[in-house]
Amino acid sequence: MYYLPYATSLRLSDLGYTNKSQSNLGITFNDLHEYVAGLKRAIKTPSEEYVQIGLEKDGKRLQINSNVLQIENELYAPIRPKRVTRSGESPSDALLRGGIEYIEVRSLDINPFSPIGVDEQQVRFLDLFMVWCVLADAPEMSSSELLCTRANWNRVILEGRKPGLTLGIGCETAQFPLPKVGKDLFRDLRRVAQTLDSIHGGEDYQKVCDELVACFDNPELTFSARILRSND
Repeated sequence: MYYLPYATSLRLSDLGYTNKSQSNLGITFNDLHEYVAGLKRAIKTPSEEYVQIGLEKDGKRLQINSNVLQIENELYAPIRPKRVTRSGESPSDALLRGGIEYIEVRSLDINPFSPIGVDEQQVRFLDLFMVWCVLADAPEMSSSELLCTRANWNRVILEGRKPGLTLGIGCETAQFPLPKVGKDLFRDLRRVAQTLDSIHGGEDYQKVCDELVACFDNPELTFSARILRSND
């Protein structure tokens, strides 16, 4: 088994289902038209690496074209706005026609301890987190701030269980311990959880907060740590 000692999900890192060449495309999420413009620009931007591969060899097609994005669906973003396309319609044109119909959350890995890859706790957390995303303040993010955020993301993926790991908020020089950042987030999530529990009855959402926030104090509770122990 291949692993890094403090990693949480290599599949979501540059070693997995991502494309490092897309990191500098400057596709932001502040505005739908801005997002679509960035997407359309990317499918027309040549990639030096892909140019060297060529389009054909020995009469066989090697790739669709030599652009950074050969088709729009190749954008490996953690989240993507989507709309069901009509016949012959591109994903971006569908968005411009009818707006966002749903979002595709791609920043997830499977639960290796569940036969279906996900359990009730995770589904409730996603429900809770997505509601919070809708309600939370969302100031515009520049391309440079987006890169800083992705650097944090990659750091947690590769070293999320490392003692003393710190993260920057935005592009600020100040660094904060990962447990503090996580617990601050869960304080907000708990407020949403209390509301959802008051609607549905019980304390299921608040229990999810209690169970997951504990991972910040004890990283051995995470799936990555548990699967390493199971292979000792």
